[in-house]
Amino acid sequence: AILTAYSDQSYLMQAVSLKLDEYILKPITMPKLESLLKKIHTTAKEELEYLVSIREGIMYDSKAKLVVCEGVRVSLTHFEITVLELLLYHRGEVLMYQTIENAFCDSIDKSRNAIKIIISHLRKKIPGLIIRAIPNRGYVLT
Repeated sequence: AILTAYSDQSYLMQAVSLKLDEYILKPITMPKLESLLKKIHTTAKEELEYLVSIREGIMYDSKAKLVVCEGVRVSLTHFEITVLELLLYHRGEVLMYQTIENAFCDSIDKSRNAIKIIISHLRKKIPGLIIRAIPNRGYVLT
């Protein structure tokens, strides 16, 4: 949002390039200000709903499908995202091999070795991600 005294079209066009939600002309009234603050609060709350804490300093943005580790974006493949989301959904419990295999349908090799490689990549890309292997069953995100 931007609060300005300029109503000239050229200023408005420059503001459009900033992808603003609101272009408010002075003087601002209390109802306009209250409305803007409610909108900002709602937007911030919605954005927080997409963020999942993995560990301190590591967040997963389920809307943008990316991990942010200490402020740095971590690129993940589609398959890594799928497994990470399953691990987060089943956090603290065993994520069975069968569940992972079913999530991939027929898009990739569903072998245990392929899953093991994806888990290995997640561990390397996301420092501090603790995924424990449960022999003959699956994995646990702790």
